[in-house]
Amino acid sequence: MRYVRSVVSWVAAFVVALGSLVLMPASFAMGSSVASGSFAPLELDHPVKPKPVIRAETVLSPRMRELEIDSPAMGGMTKVRVLLPAHFEDRATQEWPALMMLHGYNSSYEAWTTKKGVTTTKDNIAEVTAPYDVLVVMPDGGKSGFYSDWYNEGEGGPPAYETFHMEELPPLIEERYRGNGRWGIAGTSMGGFGAFSYAARHPEKFSFAVSLSGALHPGIYDPFSPFIVTRMQLPQDLDPLDVWGKPLYDEERWRGHSPMDLAPNLRHTPLFVSYGSGHPAPGAQKSDDMTVSGLVKVMGLEQVVGLMTKAFLQRAEVFELPVTVRYNEYGLHTGDFWNADMATWMPALMDLFAQPQQQPDSFSYRSAESEFSAWGWSFALDREDLAFTDVNIRFPDFDFTDLSLFSISATGDGMLSVVTPPLFTPGRTYALSGALESEIVASVQGRLSFSFSLGETAEKYGKGPNRVGPRSKALPARVVVTVV
Repeated sequence: MRYVRSVVSWVAAFVVALGSLVLMPASFAMGSSVASGSFAPLELDHPVKPKPVIRAETVLSPRMRELEIDSPAMGGMTKVRVLLPAHFEDRATQEWPALMMLHGYNSSYEAWTTKKGVTTTKDNIAEVTAPYDVLVVMPDGGKSGFYSDWYNEGEGGPPAYETFHMEELPPLIEERYRGNGRWGIAGTSMGGFGAFSYAARHPEKFSFAVSLSGALHPGIYDPFSPFIVTRMQLPQDLDPLDVWGKPLYDEERWRGHSPMDLAPNLRHTPLFVSYGSGHPAPGAQKSDDMTVSGLVKVMGLEQVVGLMTKAFLQRAEVFELPVTVRYNEYGLHTGDFWNADMATWMPALMDLFAQPQQQPDSFSYRSAESEFSAWGWSFALDREDLAFTDVNIRFPDFDFTDLSLFSISATGDGMLSVVTPPLFTPGRTYALSGALESEIVASVQGRLSFSFSLGETAEKYGKGPNRVGPRSKALPARVVVTVV
């Protein structure tokens, strides 16, 4: 069995770390601003993809709808719950921002709106969001899907959770429920990881990101992190290596989804982080449906994600990320605390929805993918080995409407192809230094397309746990674009 072979190979690769392992519980438009949630596709030559289709809509309450969606990315049917604004029916022409809520491990799309298996508005996100004009979108992320397009030994998805959540779902929601194109994202535990990972991999799409007791660094930094991710797959009878591959030999792929490694991408995204001590309040009564062992579990889980959150916050300080932190002195890994945190933050989140997301004048972006996009720029790599690509876009200090020059520098491996946003005068010729092309003509959309070699500049990793390889000492490859 492939599952058994994969487990054996993982154990063999990871045996060095086991001695010290600590077991723990498991559309871009250039200008002064751009609306978040534009979800522009990568401008590269790809075959036309089949589209997702809503097959059924069930009314669960005056505000709540449950959708059954036939998703190519998921390889079949998947479900999503949507909470409508209280005045949705009364305001027939109004458009609404959307808040994507991601659930945690061993849960489902029902988690935010279900208590004891019964759909209710008591003590859940329906009650928290009732006063606000916002669509609340709750997709399924699998019991341990980790909000990623699964590697599956190189074969790819399904399941492709990221493609479904980032590409297929938003247009369906916006068309059916009059979305205005502005999105925020929040999640608990594994969903907190998903919220920050999605925001880091797609920074132009979200007005903000919220982590509620999020597993913000399930990467390679500590030997137990891959063990935790693997341990979470086993009860689901899943191959633990299908998500991101072997942790010691596909390290860039693991790191390429981690908010810790992608922290520089979050410089322009308002972040909200909450976590607790893992201790109940003195004299607090255990709920009737929680056993003693269950109480111990939610205490331990909160302490583990607390360590991960503290590590991320240290990383955030280094990159000066815009983070708001809420620490619960008496906080467990339970929905009561998460709903209270969301209730506290909702006014600030709605204020962010009211402001167009600002397009950064210049930015940097980090990815381990062979194709990626950020802030309307598209990139593709021709390379042999897995490697991080770090791209830096720099403009002069003048208005974008008077754009006459920019530079792009990058480190990585192979040949990097670039497609710019529609910044330029269609049909005009521009000169390049450092690229394969010396001159290029802007397309009818005002885009430039060019390529350049990254040389020997890739970040290298060792084949072992917690071994961060050094960056090459070579200078980044650089291209400068000027008007002819």
